[in-house]
Amino acid sequence: MRIFLFLALLGWAWADPPPYRSSIQSRPIDDDFEEEQRLSRLAKITLMQAGQAALKRHPGATISEVELENHEGNVVFEVELWSDGQKLVVIVDAGTGEVLYEKSESR
Repeated sequence: MRIFLFLALLGWAWADPPPYRSSIQSRPIDDDFEEEQRLSRLAKITLMQAGQAALKRHPGATISEVELENHEGNVVFEVELWSDGQKLVVIVDAGTGEVLYEKSESR
């Protein structure tokens, strides 16, 4: 019973899967350098294009960071923007350039 309770509690700590699915799927791997190289080969758009897609949604915002990432098997660009004192995170599909998800965080 204790083991089951521990596993149930542990399950609550895991992050939920992202609320989107990208056009490029890939299993994450542990080696960060290898993962970065592999994602770069899989991506069909550039960092610049991902940033432009995010800015199209938020004209006048300032890009603070763009990273190519693997979110639970989804190959995406995570673009961080600042607009009117708010941090915005925009997830862009690395295959199509489509904005898949966005959220804002107050300072």
